[in-house]
Amino acid sequence: MRTPTRRVTIRSKVVQYETGERVVVPGFTVRASPVTVAEYEAYVSATKYITMQERRGESSTFRCNSSLDDLPPDACLVAPAQCLAYQDALAFCEWAGERLPSEAEWLAFAVDDWTVVRARDDAEAIVQTRRYAANAVRMYGMEWTSTPGVVPGRRRVRCRPFYSLFPGWDLTPESNSVEVDESRSYQFFVFRTVTPCDAAVVRR
Repeated sequence: MRTPTRRVTIRSKVVQYETGERVVVPGFTVRASPVTVAEYEAYVSATKYITMQERRGESSTFRCNSSLDDLPPDACLVAPAQCLAYQDALAFCEWAGERLPSEAEWLAFAVDDWTVVRARDDAEAIVQTRRYAANAVRMYGMEWTSTPGVVPGRRRVRCRPFYSLFPGWDLTPESNSVEVDESRSYQFFVFRTVTPCDAAVVRR
């Protein structure tokens, strides 16, 4: 099944890694926001899936963690689902008929303009403008990608850059992305899915 949510079409573009390597990314569609608590709960209810955190007996799960403590019940349901491992995200994707974005695709939807702005203040202004645009992709914390790490059993997780490129964005790659064990889950780690272009309702 395909989960009902707003999607944004990302047209084919060239993205760049911190190393300077450039990659052509074909067009695709992406969820405008990460998978929510309610959406992951629907998957769990339908399949009886048990997350990695639950299997380990951890107290923090996608249903109950510190980021949800001060939220009213309705707000908790639409909050991004956290404390989910890569394996948990992959299981949801297989059920939903979708997939996780590659690291290159993450860069394609995260960054609107690959021109480095002249000052960090300018970059922050662009971020605030883009964050609330009607067709914006909402960025949130660290996001799982499908790209394998150098070490077997690890995947790339990214949080930067997004919306615009500030001066020196490529000088601290360790602040932009990390490799994480596929079976581990952390607070503020979220995921979203991508689909073929014909699924989009908003174009970008």
